[in-house]
Amino acid sequence: MNILFLSRLSDNNNCGPYYSIPRQVAAQREFDNVFWLNANKNYFDDWAEIGDVKTEKDYPAPRLCDLPIPFNHPDIVVVEEQYNFVRMPLMVDVQKSKIPYIIVPRCSLTASALKKKRFKKMLANLVYFSSFMKKAAGIQYLTEQEKEESGERWNANGIVIPNGITVPDVVKEYHSDKIEATFIGRIDVYHKGLDLLLAACAKIIDEMKKAHMHISIYGAGVQEDVDSVKSAIQRCSGVVDYLGPVHGSEKEKVLLDSDVFLLTSRFEGMPMGLLEAMSYGIPVIITKGTNMIPVVEKYGCGWYDEISEAGIIRMLRTMIKERDLIPEKGKRGINAAHAYDWSNIARQTHQVLVDIVGKG
Repeated sequence: MNILFLSRLSDNNNCGPYYSIPRQVAAQREFDNVFWLNANKNYFDDWAEIGDVKTEKDYPAPRLCDLPIPFNHPDIVVVEEQYNFVRMPLMVDVQKSKIPYIIVPRCSLTASALKKKRFKKMLANLVYFSSFMKKAAGIQYLTEQEKEESGERWNANGIVIPNGITVPDVVKEYHSDKIEATFIGRIDVYHKGLDLLLAACAKIIDEMKKAHMHISIYGAGVQEDVDSVKSAIQRCSGVVDYLGPVHGSEKEKVLLDSDVFLLTSRFEGMPMGLLEAMSYGIPVIITKGTNMIPVVEKYGCGWYDEISEAGIIRMLRTMIKERDLIPEKGKRGINAAHAYDWSNIARQTHQVLVDIVGKG
């Protein structure tokens, strides 16, 4: 099958799609004929492993007819993060040619996500995006929870295909009496629930010190959010530090030095950082908004609760109380990660897209 992937990834390597979209494309090439157009001028060495990727440098103002055969009339188009493409001339061509397309919103259609910049998004959805989404052959959600929280108003054909992971050979080894907890991700205070996490830590700071627990926060974001995190950390002196962004081999070292991985998001599609941590054998502490509670519950690879100060405090206290279970829960996380191997995800995607094209 001939698949055209459309994305508009920036150089923000603190965001999951920067990693997950290239790896999805690479995995999909095992089963399908794939053309990937990243519709801006960015190309990064990180993507070299996925093979050929085209950008605006190759196609400055692309129309469907400009693409090489057979992608000038592909079997289906996969649109990553829909807000980038609704008025793109190439997508207008796709619709006029009655080529089926699916949209991967990556949590942007959930009620929680829409609360951010609410009125701007409401207007944009009303004027441009509602029709674009309704005409799609389907909406691909990353978890059942994301599908449920997004609802059917956008498109009745909701598909669930998760992100994947490449499970590394190296595994976390536990040999410390301390508890090093790590957050790695975009510094977005509201989205990632960092305000609630830091407020919770401030309330149980003495308990954390007694348990020799420390939290390291890694990532980059807009200055307002970074400043907010630095300010809130002052109330958690001695138990929380902000250490800036981390990538590549340095990121792997940070993960292997961690005992647990924290993600207290208000909303997510399917967080790559969480899968990555589990693949190294690191148990997780997560809130409902991460959309990963069913996985953690099924495999017993961490702790979870509601997205609130009280919920986070309960999780931290429970984890401290059950600290002897950390190594075992970490091993279970590796089992969970294997279930999301990229090859399995690509095979599943292939079958779903074949079914969609067949119905057309």
